[in-house]
Amino acid sequence: MPRHGNSRRNETQPSYEEDYDNELLWIYLALENAAAEQHVPRNIPCRTSTLQGRHYIEEVLANDTRCFENFRMNPHVFHNLCDTLRANCGIRNTWKGTTVEEMVDMFLMFVAHSTRLSVVVERFQHSKETVSRLIKVIVRGIHSLSPTYIRRRNVDVQPEIQRCRKWYPFFKNCIGAIDGTHVAATVPSSVRGAYRDRNNEITQNVLAACSHDMMFIHVVTGWEGSAHDSRILSDAATLQTFPAPYGVDAGYPNILGYMAPYKEQRYHRSDFNDDTPLTTEKELFNQRHAFVRNVIERCFGVLKSRFAILRSM
Repeated sequence: MPRHGNSRRNETQPSYEEDYDNELLWIYLALENAAAEQHVPRNIPCRTSTLQGRHYIEEVLANDTRCFENFRMNPHVFHNLCDTLRANCGIRNTWKGTTVEEMVDMFLMFVAHSTRLSVVVERFQHSKETVSRLIKVIVRGIHSLSPTYIRRRNVDVQPEIQRCRKWYPFFKNCIGAIDGTHVAATVPSSVRGAYRDRNNEITQNVLAACSHDMMFIHVVTGWEGSAHDSRILSDAATLQTFPAPYGVDAGYPNILGYMAPYKEQRYHRSDFNDDTPLTTEKELFNQRHAFVRNVIERCFGVLKSRFAILRSM
């Protein structure tokens, strides 16, 4: 009988495994309650500033100085660009109310000041995905307009050359100047070595031609920073859209349609700053050639000064 009674008592008392399972259950319940009490809300709107992007644009466009400092162009140029993108590229306001002017302003702030994306996001109170997508829309639109604005000047003789007695008639057939410049680039690590220039920086070598009114008439982009200028010119000269003749510097070959200076002679403007007089006809030609071709250097200087992203990607 006692044995039978002990068996019944063992059946009614909980086992060790049951106690352990109960303890785990209470632990899980306690953790769940603690998590509920310390719940951190997600997806809280953070772009809630009262000064939205469209209000900022209206304020800046009302002042010519602020407009040029922020957008790097005058108000009437800004409005003409927006109207052109609407008419020729089909860019419209988004269904959420973002205007074309706001898209263009985001793009200009990004390229004119090399501004970080987070700064543009905070300024216009949009998400990073929205800002990045709209900037790409404007980039594609402006790229499609390049044949309209980057084209040869429709004159027989450059007026700037015709008015200068030192240049005319010696350079009367010159339609522009050509040179290369290095622009900061961001490329995959697998091809970074090819884009490293002689200064050990990651760049692309851009070949450009301009007329003497400081307007670009042809641009070749995408070449690696390690590519030589003469190689890029030789490849570009095979294109039907690349006209000649041009004035080129000493780094290019003297081939048909491209007039290079004399080798082993003084050429750059800094070489003629001293009181040493010109001694040969070749030096006289090089001096005037350098002054004619200097327009492309000024174009690069103005372009990089206006759009900081070309100096620091």
